[in-house]
Amino acid sequence: FKEGINPNIQRRKQMNNRLILVDATLDNRSLEFARAIHSAGEFEWYFGLEETPERLAMLKINKKGYYNILDINGNFIGCVGVRSQDPEPEIELYIIKEYRRKGYAKEALSVMLTKAFYERFDGAEIQKLVSSVRKENVASQKLMESCGFEKNKDIGFCMLVFFSEEGDEPISQPVELVHYYITREMFEKRSNI
Repeated sequence: FKEGINPNIQRRKQMNNRLILVDATLDNRSLEFARAIHSAGEFEWYFGLEETPERLAMLKINKKGYYNILDINGNFIGCVGVRSQDPEPEIELYIIKEYRRKGYAKEALSVMLTKAFYERFDGAEIQKLVSSVRKENVASQKLMESCGFEKNKDIGFCMLVFFSEEGDEPISQPVELVHYYITREMFEKRSNI
């Protein structure tokens, strides 16, 4: 156990030397993602939609398969998770501005890949993960490639769709994305497992 951190809390966390991943369903920081993306003014850039209070409220991250990323002092620095979807599960990652370009994203993504490929999500073993990155987000594209993801050769448009909890009409906007994938076999070769 890490010195200075409550051992009971550590049992529900995945840790390395610099960061802690806390199961978002067990953590009281479920609104930190919404606060972080709002204060950074990145809602529209990240989702391709204008920020509204209603849309911001939908960002409460407390879903199974999602983790809040904390630094070793317990400060919220982002979130990472695997979203179950057909046909393939997708890995998602967000690091708040002041923690970017310090290696936290790569560390969190590496820990999440290990969890995804070696723990069951929704009762199934994951054999392949995908990720979509905005075409203009070159830093995230480099991150994906440095963690062993390969780029799908087709770059296409994707429709981001938001629905409110009340079931209002969907709000969509086309966003050009670069699509990546990594298989369990690719991950194992890269990790020498």
